[in-house]
Amino acid sequence: MAKTDDSISFMDLPVISKLRKRQEQAYAAELLNELETHTFFTDDSGAEVKREDRIDQVKNELEEIQRNNGLAGMRYGRLCFSAQPTAGRKTIVKALLMEKLGLTKEQIDDCTTPGEPGMRRTFKKIDEE
Repeated sequence: MAKTDDSISFMDLPVISKLRKRQEQAYAAELLNELETHTFFTDDSGAEVKREDRIDQVKNELEEIQRNNGLAGMRYGRLCFSAQPTAGRKTIVKALLMEKLGLTKEQIDDCTTPGEPGMRRTFKKIDEE
């Protein structure tokens, strides 16, 4: 059975050959290889970039390819990428608390709303078994 990370079975992700356009397949392979080999010296225009900025840019581009193709993620050999929405955290809204005096636990729970949802973008090289 393939290893999982937060309910994603990376080995079960579709291979990049499932991408609709050959040009996207080649670009996705290039981006995945870039993440693995840590060659983050320049962006597409050739300008030098910070490593963290380039990693984020590469993951954004892979996320866009994933979304445009309606996939849960993608795999190129043992290199995998998946972007998953994450739920926002509950936060207490002070204005709502101020409206409600004599708060009970239930009222406090009623004053919570989800925070901004995020996106978990995961790159993984599957270990050889």
